[in-house]
Amino acid sequence: MVAKYSFFPGKPRWPLSKTHFTYSFQSSAQAPQGATEDIVIGFHRGNHKDGNPFDVLGGVLAHSFPPTRRWVHYDADEDWSSNPNLSQIDLESIAVHEIGHGLGLGQYVYVHHFLHEYQEGSEC
Repeated sequence: MVAKYSFFPGKPRWPLSKTHFTYSFQSSAQAPQGATEDIVIGFHRGNHKDGNPFDVLGGVLAHSFPPTRRWVHYDADEDWSSNPNLSQIDLESIAVHEIGHGLGLGQYVYVHHFLHEYQEGSEC
């Protein structure tokens, strides 16, 4: 079976020499000057100064940016868990989805895949 996925317009990508990625968790939308991590992960509320404000519970769960833009943001108002019950959001599934975007993948076209919307009515 051939996977059906897309890339960001213009196909931005990390340099071919980049074979290992580093990451950090930070609470601000802007990476500090001199930061060396490739991907900066953070939880934010509302307008967090990246041009993509979070809305209310159950709306946009997370967003990330194409390669070399570094940011993966999660809505801090959601109820996240690595072992979710029916009313919580699965942090690990959304992380795989968003990091896929950070590596250059667009939205996946099949319904039950990490790079598709997490649940009906919510966006990633």
